Amino acid sequence: MKRAAVALLMLSFGACRASSDPAAPPPGLAFGIDPAWPERGTYPGVGTGRLLVTNSRDDTVSLLELEKVGQATLPEVARVQVGLNPVEIEAPHHAAISPDGKHWYTGLSKFAPGTGAGPHGSHGTGTADGQVLKLRTSDNVVVAVARVDRNPGDIVLSPDGKLVAVSHFDLIRISEAARGVAPDPDARIALLDGETLERIEMVRTCAAPHGMTFSTDGGRLYVACYSDEVAIIDLKAGGYPVTRVKVAGNAGTAFTAQYQPYAVMLNPVTGDVFVSCLSNGEVRVLSGATLTMDASRVALVGGTPYVGDVGAGGLEVFVPHQGDDRISVIEAATGLVSRVLSLPRTQCTNVHQVRVLPNNRLAVVCEGNRVTAPGSVLIVDATSGAVQSATEVGIFPDWVGVISP
Repeated sequence: MKRAAVALLMLSFGACRASSDPAAPPPGLAFGIDPAWPERGTYPGVGTGRLLVTNSRDDTVSLLELEKVGQATLPEVARVQVGLNPVEIEAPHHAAISPDGKHWYTGLSKFAPGTGAGPHGSHGTGTADGQVLKLRTSDNVVVAVARVDRNPGDIVLSPDGKLVAVSHFDLIRISEAARGVAPDPDARIALLDGETLERIEMVRTCAAPHGMTFSTDGGRLYVACYSDEVAIIDLKAGGYPVTRVKVAGNAGTAFTAQYQPYAVMLNPVTGDVFVSCLSNGEVRVLSGATLTMDASRVALVGGTPYVGDVGAGGLEVFVPHQGDDRISVIEAATGLVSRVLSLPRTQCTNVHQVRVLPNNRLAVVCEGNRVTAPGSVLIVDATSGAVQSATEVGIFPDWVGVISP
């Protein structure tokens, strides 16, 4: 593990300093018996499918056996180190999986979350540029790297897998704009080539953009903006024009945000976009038909709503919320909360994301305490909320997705 390598390296430096003979050559660096940067040769591959979980606090991903979803035990097949620097926490934040299941992508935020205040710990306050990695699913080896702006947030792939979009949850830029250091608070969305990760465009979008989703035809990118807005990037028009829609009539600005949109969820049937608002416990709806907010569909879920998913057929939206660690099930057509699924506190602390799986099941990511204790992935019955399995993963997990063979 990276932290173990750092500790052993410091011990080796200490041994050098302790030498009584300044002319004696320093001893060789010792990293212990286990390699600091584990080999991936023993990974069995995708097999019949995997759940992939990013663990942002310890620079790993957990890979779980998809075939055993629904059983009482869901084993972790492997926990793989991710990053480019073996002695620093680079904080992989979210991931995306190619439609053909051969590659996956993640952003290195370069600032470990889990300390400080804010909607996602200290995520969003890093000062170093981030990076995007493309890895093979067969062996988790990096095949391409791209440099992006600081504080990469969400990462999504277009439906055809040809375009990678990366948001930048750059809270620092908002404070810089308030002090006059930056000309405006708006961060950029990186558009990268899905094959090579070459930069296509950097689109100035809005303040602290985070959650994103493509339209079903891949022609639009919907973005949740901290500045009480949903940004819509037209990917078919020259210059990638951006339309910004305030989420409510009393919406604030980047400096006076009242809602703080954080995540977006696309209903593939209607084209509607459901927006999780951190600050007031609401889920609001952008109409896919009119590209305006639908004030008649506002769900008050309580707590702090995070990253949800739309159920099969587009009838229900599952939104997790922290503070009470529950999942609200929202009727897509009306915006009404039809039921609430409570998660056991002994198995889930700080629920972060819900992924809808086949056979009426949900994969639920729980952060844990974000600093020292491992998080967990629960498999939950989508109707009753019964927990079918709970698997311990790495520290501060924040995303789960499905790799299909």
